[in-house]
Amino acid sequence: MYTLFETPNPNKTPRYFYMGFESVHRRWLENIIRLQGHWRTSGYAVKSDHVLSRLIGSFSIPLYDDVRKYRDAITDMVPQLCMACGIAAPTNSSYTLQNPGWFYGLKDKEWLISDSSDFDPIVAARNWESLEPLKVLRHTLTDLNMPLPNGEVPDTADGYVIISINIPMLAVQYWSWQRSQVITTQGAAERIQQFIGQYILPSLLPSQTTVAFFNRLHATMRGVAVTAERKVNSLALSTNYTNVDRVIKTLLTDFETNKMTFPEIFGCIPTSTAETMLSFIQPPDTIVARQNQWALEAAYIPYASFALQLSKKHDNNAQNQLERNVIYRLTQRIVNDRLLDAAPRSIRNDLRLDFDVQVAVWSQ
Repeated sequence: MYTLFETPNPNKTPRYFYMGFESVHRRWLENIIRLQGHWRTSGYAVKSDHVLSRLIGSFSIPLYDDVRKYRDAITDMVPQLCMACGIAAPTNSSYTLQNPGWFYGLKDKEWLISDSSDFDPIVAARNWESLEPLKVLRHTLTDLNMPLPNGEVPDTADGYVIISINIPMLAVQYWSWQRSQVITTQGAAERIQQFIGQYILPSLLPSQTTVAFFNRLHATMRGVAVTAERKVNSLALSTNYTNVDRVIKTLLTDFETNKMTFPEIFGCIPTSTAETMLSFIQPPDTIVARQNQWALEAAYIPYASFALQLSKKHDNNAQNQLERNVIYRLTQRIVNDRLLDAAPRSIRNDLRLDFDVQVAVWSQ
């Protein structure tokens, strides 16, 4: 199903501008910037057994003076690193999914999927503080209160969390951070655990917020209760839920009255950053094999479900019918090829049920 969201020019899809969202968007960005600044100076550190701590601790090569050489050396190590840390990758069929809840807590079943998108290491090293080597593709939150994804997120629902990780980009960010430590602390560098707590986890806030908005939109469409505004950190943040929910109602009204293709629908959904939802949900750049396709398919179940449920309201839309036919064929392939059977045994049955309820029944 993830292939449904692959498009050569996602930013060229026509989109509507919704009154009231500009102020919401501005507050999101202000909140994210404030929170990231807060966490960068907080001294917060994750536990030493955190999966990212183990991953970075496995970068068993010298910190070369040339960042390009360092990036290339880490890239060569990616298959072994994915195997060691249980990250879904085309070369890895071993997963350590005992559900420790590193990011969103014990209620969720969460895993990482490798992203091999290319990037310029020189530019990345120059702008290392703003890098986002990890990106949330799916989680269960429906509020925009921006808790740090440190495993202690309050009131998360039981469900799935999928996060893509660009290991070479993470390594470049770590390389740059190490050099900044030599300058700012006269050689007394902070621990890896602080690097993760102060930079990596806060870098997840933009994608976390975007997915939370989509989850709120999806839940409202289905008549499911959403989480109310609440205080989850020490900063006074303005989320303006009144405007957020007004934008959601406008979106849903337009979707139900106007015939739109799937790309047009996602091209209208706002995000916490500058791009549209269609651009945001572009699949990670990775070789797809049976070993990691189950994770990609699972990540896109909510988005396919949302599009299918909307398209059912326009049965006379020929383009929607074509797109539903495409999803139907994709779902049949997932079932016939038993692609979800490659998932860890502990979640396999629940994942099949999630797929059946959210996608299969709507693609008929």
